[in-house]
Amino acid sequence: MFNSLNNNNFNKNNHKNLSKELINKGYFSSLNKKLIFSLYMIIKNEFNKKLGRKCKVSLIEQIMITLFKLRYNLPDRILEDLFRIDHVTISRIIIRISTYLSKDNINIKDNINIKDKESKLFYIVDSTVLRIGKGKNNETYSGYKHHHGVKFQVTINDKSMIEHVSKSYSSSIHDKKLFIKEYKSLMSKINKDLDILGDKGYSGLNEYKVNIPTKRNEVKYKENKNLSKSENKILSSKRIKVEHVFAYIKSYRIMQRLNYYTKDKIDILFNSIANIYNLSQLINS
Repeated sequence: MFNSLNNNNFNKNNHKNLSKELINKGYFSSLNKKLIFSLYMIIKNEFNKKLGRKCKVSLIEQIMITLFKLRYNLPDRILEDLFRIDHVTISRIIIRISTYLSKDNINIKDNINIKDKESKLFYIVDSTVLRIGKGKNNETYSGYKHHHGVKFQVTINDKSMIEHVSKSYSSSIHDKKLFIKEYKSLMSKINKDLDILGDKGYSGLNEYKVNIPTKRNEVKYKENKNLSKSENKILSSKRIKVEHVFAYIKSYRIMQRLNYYTKDKIDILFNSIANIYNLSQLINS
């Protein structure tokens, strides 16, 4: 059904029927109520301050509208009918809430009274590519992926919490180069004394304390194959955590339809979902 909503041949006159179908299929109940309430507790204090034109829509509804957009990428006309709010206001709400959620200084733990998890032991870094539409030039084209895209680097701790998200880069940038560009920003967010685990794309970054799997042509591997295989297996089992993070972020359908968004908007959307992921990890722990 969602594929038909994103189809270019979508008839806007049918949006009321589709809205009823969404309600009947229980998509309202599919949203995590605990997550909505937690987001409300985090945002309410900020929204009690003066933030431009006062919105007549309740904050809870604003959060639900934004989650619907991020989670299911519903057209604004569908959201308009679901919430009985004009699509201009819908668009304004989504921009307002997602922009706030994208901030990297949101104090999640204090606002929802959650204690931090036990101390961290190490960090895991990796990058992911999101497909976008063709731009004015070929800067975003990846010969490896064979499509245009943007790349984000994400660093998580051993408790699977996101510690740092890079800004978006062209999908053609090498992981090693991206890491060096973001190193200063990364170090401001994490404990400099702890090691960082990475894949082979981060080879040659020993001076930055990045550990990667042992290659088969290295002396260390040839001297003790069983030990090296065991070390690589342990490293891979730890690195899989970051793949789970990427899977969560990409499960939000808006991440699959980025053709018409600017680079800045894509950054906002990615960071919003990253913060939602961290919150969902905390409330479910």
